[in-house]
Amino acid sequence: MGVFTFSEENISAVAPATLYKALVFDGDNLVPKVVDAVQSIEILQGTGAAGTIRRINYLEDGKLHYAKHKVEAVDKDNFVYNYALVESDIFPETLEKIAVETKLAAAPNGGSVVKVTVNYVTKGDAKPSEEELKIGKQKGDGLFKAVEAYVLANPSYNIMGVFTFSEESISAVAPATLYKALVFDGDNLIPKVVDAIQSVEILEGTGAAGTTKKINYLEDGHLHYAKHKVDAVDKDNFVYNYTLVESDTFPETLEKIAVETKLAAAPNGGSVVKVTVNYVTKGDAKPSEEELKIGKQKGDGLFKAVEAYVLANPSYK
Repeated sequence: MGVFTFSEENISAVAPATLYKALVFDGDNLVPKVVDAVQSIEILQGTGAAGTIRRINYLEDGKLHYAKHKVEAVDKDNFVYNYALVESDIFPETLEKIAVETKLAAAPNGGSVVKVTVNYVTKGDAKPSEEELKIGKQKGDGLFKAVEAYVLANPSYNIMGVFTFSEESISAVAPATLYKALVFDGDNLIPKVVDAIQSVEILEGTGAAGTTKKINYLEDGHLHYAKHKVDAVDKDNFVYNYTLVESDTFPETLEKIAVETKLAAAPNGGSVVKVTVNYVTKGDAKPSEEELKIGKQKGDGLFKAVEAYVLANPSYK
């Protein structure tokens, strides 16, 4: 193969932490809003960390195309984000992949120094054409400028805090059965076993990564809702990750709640249940003890209700 490397450095008026948040953490939702050609970005595998694979669906010359984007490194402390475009229906035959390394640093003006290195990896001894390089740069520059412009036009857009809490527990239900009840049968089962939940409806998708669901529930006698976006479904490894991205009861300081769940076989024939919850807040806000307590109670209550149903119905498979 051949590797052809191109680097450039630019200055942005946006501070590194804010620009990094917009490009990396909010990019899946923000980029389709600010770049007309990009129709959607969906996670096919992973949770946003290294190894995550995304599919970007975009219009070009009036036709819908796609590109697969694999995350290579995410270092929020040093504002590093590396990824590779590993597949596209419009890749030339000679192109293997395009690897992009991005690093932000503080600029003297309070903005960012943006360093980008692009590696074109070709098949055999082929070289990327000048036209390919020109088009690639135009697309990258256009995306960056659109995100930067959005942030500059919205002064209230700010950095975020991420507060992570993990716990591990044991269930008497085997992983395969518990995963089926929670993930594959959950939309129908949960409203039956959790009194507060009135319904779960799919707004978009088929249950795979990228699916958006609306959960309608009663609290203090009032009907409320929460939108739940599926981030990863791995039935072979009993992994289910999702994010609560919107609710009419979210406090003003809360951006979203990302939940990562993994089941593993326990020695008693049941399951080891590992749950990690990431509260993503606006600015430097922190979730209150009351918010954390209520969130944990709701999560525990849902899980226990599903577990109890399965244990009470031995024929459930």
